[in-house]
Formats: sequence, C-alpha cells, structure tokens
Amino acid sequence: MRMNRRNVLVGLGGIVAGGGALLGTGAFSSVTAERDVEVHVADDDEAYLSIEVHSSREDDEEFVEENGVVSFNFGEDGGVGLNDEAETNFHNLVTITNNGNDDVGVSITAYDEYDTDVGDRFQAYVGDDPNDTAEPLETLEHDSEDNSVDIGFQFDTEAKDVEEIDYIEIVAE
Repeated sequence: MRMNRRNVLVGLGGIVAGGGALLGTGAFSSVTAERDVEVHVADDDEAYLSIEVHSSREDDEEFVEENGVVSFNFGEDGGVGLNDEAETNFHNLVTITNNGNDDVGVSITAYDEYDTDVGDRFQAYVGDDPNDTAEPLETLEHDSEDNSVDIGFQFDTEAKDVEEIDYIEIVAE
C-alpha cells in the first residue's frame, strides 16, 4: 500500500476516533443523587456563629433579640433615626461569637432589595473604632478567648439613600 495524503488522513482519523471511544471524555451533563441529611437550627445566640445584641445595648428598644433573632430599627416607628448628610456610628452594636470547631473570618455586608452591595452607605467595624474595617473584620478562633468580637455599624447618608438597605449579611468563612 502506497502512502499518500488520503491514506495518512484516514489513518489519523481512525486513531483519534478510536482513542476517544477507548478513553472517553469523562464529562457528564447532570447527576441526581439522594443523600440523607440532618439539620438542626438554633437561635442566634446558640448557633455555630452566635449573634447577640451587645450587652451595653440590651435595654435599647431599637435593638432587639426576639424569638432568637437579632433585629435593628434605625428609622421610623420609635427607632433612633439617622442624621441626613452625615456619618452615623453605632459602636458595639452586636457581639459575634464563634461556637464552632474551626477558626473563621467574619465579614459583614449590606445589600439592597436587588442583592446589590451597598458598601457606599454602610460599613461594619470592630468595637468602637470606625477605622477598623478590614475584610475580614476579625478572625475568630475556636476554643480560645479570641472567639468573639464586638461589631459597630456606620451609616453614611452623604453618599446615597440608606433607606435602600434591605438586609445585612454576616458571613463566617
């Protein structure tokens, strides 16, 4: 058999097709599998990441812990209210404690109703120092005295409308 371009191309094509069939690609479109799972839900103060109103704020009606959930009212309906065109700080608002088995870094972000980060209006900080805003805010160790941190919030009404803040997310990684 004489070697020509057609025979070489047919031979190479056969090798590639045979190799692909033999080895396969390992790709798949979807997998569905059922697994047993057991989930326990705890109140904020007893969870792996405990969130409690700071002890200095326990008597403030604007910052409540009801049915195991911490909530804040910074506006109307008896809230403390925020000054217009100003930065308003709430030192030592909550205490976050790591009750888990691993060290975690804590970060806090505010979002609007469209799940957009509104960091230009809100900043969380450590304790009573609005300049202590590194991300993560604090690394909380497990099984040590460094397992909790006091957090303050700063709202900036100079930047944009803080009333657009829909929720504040606390993440521990």
